[in-house]
Order: sequence, then structure tokens, then C-alpha cells
Amino acid sequence: MRFHYNPAKYICYFICAVALLMLASCSATKYIPQGDALYTGATVKLKDSISSKKEKKSLLTDLKKLPRPKPNSKLLGIPLKVLIYNMGGNPEKKSKIRNIFRKFGQPPVLLSSLNLEFNNKVIRNYLENVGYFKAEVSGDTVIKRKKAHATYTVSPGHVYKIKEVQFVTDSTPILKSIKLTEPGTFLKPGDPFNLDVIKGERTRIDAILKEQGYYYFGPDLLVIDADSTIGDNKVNMYLKLKENTPYTARKPYIIDDVFIYSNFRLNSARVDTVKAGSQSYNGYFIIDRANRFKQRLFPRILRFDSGDVYNRKDHNLTLNRLINLDVFKFVKNRFEVSPQTSKTDTGRLNAFYYLTPQPKKSLRAELSGNTKSNNYVGSLVRFSFRNRNTFRGAEQLEVHANVGSEVQYSGTNSGFNSFRLGGGLSFSIPKFVVPFFRLNTTSAYVPRTRIALDYELLNRQKLYTLTSIRGELGYVWKPEVRKEHQFNPIAINYVEPLNITQLYLDSIKRDLTLRQAVDTQFILGSNYTYTFDQLVNDRKATGFFFSGNLDLSGNIAGLATGANIKNGNQKRIFGAPFSQYIKTQV
Repeated sequence: MRFHYNPAKYICYFICAVALLMLASCSATKYIPQGDALYTGATVKLKDSISSKKEKKSLLTDLKKLPRPKPNSKLLGIPLKVLIYNMGGNPEKKSKIRNIFRKFGQPPVLLSSLNLEFNNKVIRNYLENVGYFKAEVSGDTVIKRKKAHATYTVSPGHVYKIKEVQFVTDSTPILKSIKLTEPGTFLKPGDPFNLDVIKGERTRIDAILKEQGYYYFGPDLLVIDADSTIGDNKVNMYLKLKENTPYTARKPYIIDDVFIYSNFRLNSARVDTVKAGSQSYNGYFIIDRANRFKQRLFPRILRFDSGDVYNRKDHNLTLNRLINLDVFKFVKNRFEVSPQTSKTDTGRLNAFYYLTPQPKKSLRAELSGNTKSNNYVGSLVRFSFRNRNTFRGAEQLEVHANVGSEVQYSGTNSGFNSFRLGGGLSFSIPKFVVPFFRLNTTSAYVPRTRIALDYELLNRQKLYTLTSIRGELGYVWKPEVRKEHQFNPIAINYVEPLNITQLYLDSIKRDLTLRQAVDTQFILGSNYTYTFDQLVNDRKATGFFFSGNLDLSGNIAGLATGANIKNGNQKRIFGAPFSQYIKTQV
């Protein structure tokens, strides 16, 4: 095989590419107003920088993001969207065709929209925020062939670093509490001054104080003064409380009374904040005139009791647990100072929960279809009824029924159609139901005890008819949003053939493996499933997912009955041999 090199051809390609670029350049500036220019972007140059190469590179990367406006986007160096926009002709003329081009294009960014002084100020402010207190910035533009480019020259100077951090304190409880947070401070001697770190430090302290009852405190009430006059490009930092901090923000609070409006309507014109009309149960005041919920439901769900110190963790936890009950459409909450609060170092808060229930009952119908490569087509109709609050304790009841069939519309095995009929129910209780024990979790997800029972009839014409019954009793709980445990201590599956045709029996004689499909089966065991999903509630595009299952069947029953299939000692339950196995799946 020979390859022929033709330099003239490649020269021609090069000339065409250059011509295309020149044409694109001219077209992009075609409708630029007189005295203006197409803005092509900005360059940032560091001058007299004494930082390391790594610091200089990082600083340049951040500074390049600051200038405004952003230039038009480009494809292979060509402002393609501007060209499409200009294909609409004179911007002052309008028509449907012109508007289409302008919709998919992008109007040219003009030099007149550039404010050099504003960008200089933005860059200078950023440099001061990261410790370059004596930075100098200058900007200029270069215009050539109706195109303008901005250049910013930056002399950052020395970066100021932290020499010493002091938490100013006195005898007041709040300043003592703030002083105790000092070991975990983000402000470390030797680190560069950074405004974002300072904001993070204030947020850190506020989060700690919120866990100690300081409900009305906020990060803006903390002041961090930086003294840069000590020389040697160092700063001393002093963290203290604002002098005008309100008295309500200076003291911790405990929970006084908890009011629960369990049948709240959003259009209610008036909200009572008194105990009249409420029912007291375990220290909670429950307002439920429709008597929709049992009173004992709420002490198990809410994490605040009268006398508890307010903390944000239990605040958020309670809201999440109420939402995850899946019986309330809206959950609102507020706190207000209790009238019982006295002029002491500790305040008292009344908590109010306004719960708007979802519709108690719902009915749903689904229709689905499928096709297979062996010329089978099928359909399935499913009806389900759901009751979200069956016995007024947020119990979930679902009853479902389904009917479906598969038909072969062509092929050599026509007539071997199948019909499927099924139904079942599931019932879940929002707590662990365990004999002789009272268990509960403190996570945002309420545990559930689940009971499920399903029946199915499968008729494969000309072959066999099977009936199956499945039942489960188990628990589902989530320690946190990414982890889920499902444990079924009792899992039963019973399969029995109602009819086997002679045609299928003859097939079994030719292939013994076909018998497994129609054998009577009784599975009595337990199973456990653990799921970890890193992508749940995460903005990352990729993550880790794991699901593991352990299935045990017939082992306890085998020990109790002395079954040993290897020795021919096979036992039966309800006239059917029970399966014995250990199965894992990942």
C-alpha cells in the first residue's frame, strides 16, 4: 500500500482556514456601533509578586474570574454565536426570521459595557480579603480592528499572616461559652488572613452556641478585629461580641411548653397560643379537635420535651421526623419567648408545630405494557388503595390487585399464552414492634415495622398453573440519609402447582431441569439487606453505591426437625419439603 503526499492540497486547506477565520473576524464586528468595539476579554498580569509559583498560579486563577463583563463564548477561537446573531442583519430591524437567528445567537459584548475602574476596585477588594492589604491594581484597554482587550496589572505585595488570635472574654455566660470554642478555631497563627475563613469561624461558633440553647444568637453578632499595625506583615486578631448585642441573644433558652396543631389548615385566620382547647399528654399540648391522631404518636416522634435545653440538632431532627412520617403535607414550626420567662440568665421558649395532614385515603390505577424478542406482547393493570393513617397512629395500609397477560402474536409456539392474577396488602407501623422491648431511634428517619402478604396465580396455557403465597414480617430503618437497613426475621414463600398438563410432563422427561419450575416449594427463613447510596442528597455526578443481601432459609427449622437431605432424612411442613440454604448477594 502506498501513500501519496500532496503538499499543494494542504497549502490549499491552510489558505481556506485562514480565509474563513478572517471572514469570521470581519462578520463578528459587522454591526458594532461607530466609536465602539467588540470586547474580547481580559488578561490579568502579576507584577512584583514575591509569592511562590504555586501561590502565584492559584492567585492568578482566582483573579481571572473577577473582571466583568464576560466576553462572548467561542468555538475554536471563533465567536460562533455572535456570527449567528449577526446573520439576523441590522439589530435595529425586526422580523420573524431575524428573531430566530437572534434567539439562537448571542449579541456582541461591547467595549462600552466595560468599567475599568469598577473592575480595578473588585480585584483590589478581593486581594484585601485574602491578605494582600497593600495591593495596587491598574487597568488598560487595547483596541485593534474594532476589537478591544483589557489588561489588568496587579502588584499584590506581601500577604499578611496571622500572628496571634485572642478570644476576648469576661464573666458573662455567653463569652465564657465562646471562649470554650477556642480549641477548634479555624484561625491559626501563621495562616494568611482570609475573610472567608473569618466568616467560617463565626458560623462555627454560632453552630456550637445553637447546640447550647442560644436560640436568638447569630454569626453577625461576632466581631473579629484585625490589627495590621504590628509590623512584619503580621496581624493580631481579636474575636469579641458586638457591644449592641440584644439581651435576648446573650442567654440560653430551655423549652417550656410544646404545642402541636395536628390538623392545621394553612388558611386559618387565627392561631391560638394558649392552652385552652388543647389536651395535655406527657407534657405536650395537642390541639386536634377532629381527633385524627392518637396522642401517644407525638412524644415518640418529637425530640423536644419541656425542660430540655434548646438545640438546633433536635430542632431539625423533629421537623425531619414529622415529614418522614409521610402523613403530613406541610410541617411548620416556630418558637417564641414564653410568658414565664423571668429576668434571669436562662430564658424559656414555647415551641409550636403546625401540621397539615395529607389526604387520608387515595386510589391509584396503573397500566403498563411490554414486548419481548420472542414475539410476546403483554399488559398489566394494577389497582391500589392506600390509607395513610389507618388506626390514627400514622400506620400505612396499602391493598393492591393486578391482572395481566402475555400473548404471542406470531411464531411457532403460538397458543402458549400466560395469564397472571394477583393481589396483596402491606401494613407498616412507624415504630419498632418487638416483644418485651421498647426500641426507638434518634435519626431523622422514623423506623417502621412492616407486614406484607401477597398472593399470585400464574396460568401458562397448555403447560401448567401455579399458585404462590408470600409473607414477610420485618423492620426498615435508616441511621442517616445514605444508609438503609431492612431485616425480615420471618419470610415465607409457598409455591404449589394446581395443574400440570401431559405436554409439560413429557417435556420434563426430556429435560429434568424443567421440573424445578413446577415443584412444590416451601421457604421459611430470614433475610437482611443493607444499602449504601452516596449519591442520595448529593450534587456529585458520580458516587459509590452498595447493596448487600443475606438470605437464610430453613436452617432453624432443619435443626428443630433433624432434617438432613444428604442422609435422606427430608422433613415436610404442610406436606411440602422446606428449602434449606444460605445465600448472599452483593
